[in-house]
Amino acid sequence: MNERENVNFSWHAEVGDREMRGMAANAVERDSRQQSAVYLMKRDPQAGTLKKK
Repeated sequence: MNERENVNFSWHAEVGDREMRGMAANAVERDSRQQSAVYLMKRDPQAGTLKKK
């Protein structure tokens, strides 16, 4: 296993008072997941978790 396989990219998305976060294997996947999370939270008011205050 080479060093690149161990690299993880974390992502975080916020919409209003909700957020989603996760990990991805590479930068392209990270950007895609982050954009998808924002899109989902904008469409579904129950998606995501409430931000911690």
